[in-house]
Formats: sequence, C-alpha cells, structure tokens
Amino acid sequence: MTIVCMGGKDYPQITAVRDKLLARGMPVLIIGPQSPDLSLTVQDGLIALRMGDRTVDVGVLWEQIRIDGILKDTSTESYNRTFALREWKALLANIADAFDGVRINNRRSKLNASSKVRQLVLAAQVGFRVPETLLSNSKAHVHSLHHSGGGVIVKTIGARFAVSPGKPMQPILTREVLPQDLEEIGNAGFSQCPAVYQRKVEKRFEARIVCIGDTILPFKIDSQSKPYARIDWRAGNETLDFTPYAISPEVAQGIRRFMTLSGLDVGHFDFIIDRDTEEYVFLECNLDGNWGWLDRSSEGAVSTAYADMLAARWARSDAATVVASRKTQQFLDVC
Repeated sequence: MTIVCMGGKDYPQITAVRDKLLARGMPVLIIGPQSPDLSLTVQDGLIALRMGDRTVDVGVLWEQIRIDGILKDTSTESYNRTFALREWKALLANIADAFDGVRINNRRSKLNASSKVRQLVLAAQVGFRVPETLLSNSKAHVHSLHHSGGGVIVKTIGARFAVSPGKPMQPILTREVLPQDLEEIGNAGFSQCPAVYQRKVEKRFEARIVCIGDTILPFKIDSQSKPYARIDWRAGNETLDFTPYAISPEVAQGIRRFMTLSGLDVGHFDFIIDRDTEEYVFLECNLDGNWGWLDRSSEGAVSTAYADMLAARWARSDAATVVASRKTQQFLDVC
C-alpha cells in the first residue's frame, strides 16, 4: 500500500513531506506533471493506477490539485500551457474520484468548504466573530457599508492571481476602499466585476493557524509593524516574522469544530486579532495553502505534522487491508 501525493516534484513542501516519510521507511509516490508514464486505466469495470509497468496500490491519497506553478518554467506557449494545466487538473481529479480509500482533504469536502460564504457561516456557528461581509457588484450597497462607519476592505471572490501578457502572475492583494474610490468609480465600474467587501477590523496582529489532523500550529504575524503590510500581510511576506505562539483552548476548540463541520483534514486559517478587544476575527480557511515559509520558521514542524498524519492514516489503511485479507483467507479455508 502506497502513500500517493498529488502535486509535483518541484514543490519543496511536497518533497519535504515525502522525504520525511521515506526516512521512516514508508512507500511514497508523487504524481502530477512531470510524472513519467502515468495512466488511470479502466478495464472490465475495474480501475487501476499505473506508473510505467507498475500498478500502484493506493493506501492513502493526499489530494492537492493546485499545480499552476509546476509548468511555469517551460517554453510551452501560454495557450498550450494553460490547456495542459487544465488537462492535468482533470486527470488528477479523475484519479481522486476513482479512489475510495483514505483521502486527505478529499475533493468533495473541499468543494463544499471552498465557499467563502459557507466558511463565514461555519465560523460564526463555532463561535468566532466574523466581519460584516458583502459579495457584491453594487456601488450603492458598498457605499452604504462604507458610510455606516469603520472602513471597508475589498478582495477577490475566487481569483488569486492577476495575469498580464508577457508578465509573471502577480497575487491580487486585499486593499482598503477609500472615499475617493467611491467618488471616482461609477456604477458601471462596480457592476462589471463583483468582489468581497468587508468591514475593516483594526488589528493588534494577525495569525495564520495551520490545522493538520489533530495538530494545530499557530503563527503570529506582526503585520502592523510594516506600513505596506497593514492591510494585507502578503505584501510583506518576505520581510515579516512568522512566530510560533500559543493560542487559547477556546480558539483551538473552535478550529477543531470548524474542521469537523466542514469535513476537512487540513486547513490553513487566517485571523485578525482585534486591536481593542483581542477577539479572534475569522477571515478564511485556505484548503491547500502554501506553507513552506512557515515550515522554515518552525524548524520543520509543518512538514512533520503532515508526515505524522499521512503515516497514521497509512498505518490504519494498511492494517485494514491486512485484516480484510485474513478474513478472506479464513473464508477460503472454510470453503
């Protein structure tokens, strides 16, 4: 039985987990772009995953279908590259759907949990404060939210990167809606493209809290120490410190309840800690968040937690296979 990790061999965070599993003597395989001779076969109603002349017996499947960066350094024309990425994502999705065993962050759970509105509702249900939120293309509604006091920020609903011809992809950062924006941008400017608008929360600091199985790893982000990172800490990702710290049992309990209700195995939570009340204000839960820099800030704690979870799930799946095999043999012996 093999632990199969979806992604690419050029993703350091995936290879870090693979190396820790290999060091424990566990069978691990990474599949995705650059995988040689990969096939999902269907014959006589039976499905098999093949790599070269080998049939892969999948024990645990770690689903990560965010592969956009894997082919970025190829000489393939942009159109062909986009087409190839879509086909790779479709193949990996079909592999995931064909597998009925132990799956980490299975695709169906991620589809249900990826809705920003659903996340905010779940967060409120488990006791977290959530900012007043609009998903809107209405200038009038945004204007009303802004003028009710406290300021407003805007961020995308789904898009993560801006793409311009001949230029590398750039992350789309959260920004504040200023009074002049409402004066200068007409109704048509708002109506052309919906976005997420939220009540601005004044920050003491921010937190990225990673939940991997039963392990919770909180990181404090002192975003307010850098003027350019105060609205969106990603603007200072290269210069800010991400410091492991302790959270209260109540916050940890809320995160675990969120994970249970959403059906997720892994979640990367973003919180604002209110400047005045010190409440944890939920922003979102990233389902396949990048975490390589957090691993470096914590002496490998994140990749170790992933390896621990995959190893534990693999041990259970392998034990279940052994038990089933023994029962089958006992039945044949009786016959």
